[in-house]
Amino acid sequence: MKKAQQIKLEKNVTYREYLTTLVVCYEAAIRCGLAVQDHYQYLHSTGTYGAFGTAAGMGRLLGFTQEQMNNALSMAEFHAPLTPVMRSVQYPSMNKDGVPFGALVGAQAALETLEGSTAYGYLLETPEYQKYLDSLGETYEIMNLYFKPYTCCRWAHQPIQACIDLMREHGFTHEDVEQVCVHTFDSAAQLSKMRPNTADEAQYNIAWPVASALVHGDVGMEQVIESALDDSRVLDMMQRLAFDVDPAMEAQFPAKRLAWVEICLKDGRELKSPVYAAPGEHTDHVDLAWVEEKFRRRTACILTDREQEDVLDLLKNGLDIQMQDIVGRINHP
Repeated sequence: MKKAQQIKLEKNVTYREYLTTLVVCYEAAIRCGLAVQDHYQYLHSTGTYGAFGTAAGMGRLLGFTQEQMNNALSMAEFHAPLTPVMRSVQYPSMNKDGVPFGALVGAQAALETLEGSTAYGYLLETPEYQKYLDSLGETYEIMNLYFKPYTCCRWAHQPIQACIDLMREHGFTHEDVEQVCVHTFDSAAQLSKMRPNTADEAQYNIAWPVASALVHGDVGMEQVIESALDDSRVLDMMQRLAFDVDPAMEAQFPAKRLAWVEICLKDGRELKSPVYAAPGEHTDHVDLAWVEEKFRRRTACILTDREQEDVLDLLKNGLDIQMQDIVGRINHP
């Protein structure tokens, strides 16, 4: 690692520079992901594209030349882990999206570039995938991302929201529920329904989060940490859930991820929700107020109101503060 050692690999960048680099990472990763999905016609996990984005971000911070950047990107895309997303859905663990190993490959590609290892060609350079770069610098794919309001797999968010809204509308609680049927698309129906023993098993699950939503009216950190997994009310509600692959929902996947729920109450009432898309899409007009509300809701169990305001103020107004100071102040508000 002689050449790499000659370059200071730790960069104490400002928060502004960090955010700029983050946008570069996202734009590179998303466009690479579109090309990879198109090329292989196989549903890969995000760790695959993360390798490409990591190499792009490291290359930017290390001041790579165009030649060095192309070399690192070629190496990262070639060696990126082609992680099978559906296996992580069916057997939840820390493997899930392959993110750690994707980041490792991307970082190693940047370091190997500094050492003189060579690579050539990545999918976005080929004529058939040039289309994914045509809008680069004009439109930003990062603006098309969603924000997750609930602390679990995105594919469980539709029935979660449907159940919460039906409870609010009709004024019942989990104690009134006899049976719930979730009508969804096939990939979501394949999510684990096992009794979770770890936080990963609780988050990459569909039965536990839906049952938690019915019992607690929410699915946040408090519902998926390991100390919460012996909740007898949630475990009982899991036994009252059924999952059905709805042909209409399946026909619209993956362009749309839709679901609806049917709830039978002990008093004989049968309630049906509308069809739900997962909340938090960019088309839902997610703005800074939405993000701030989520931040306050999700950190209420670990931060005081004053600490929340201090962190938000720092993140909104500390663009030219160095990242090590930002991290230090957030860790010790």
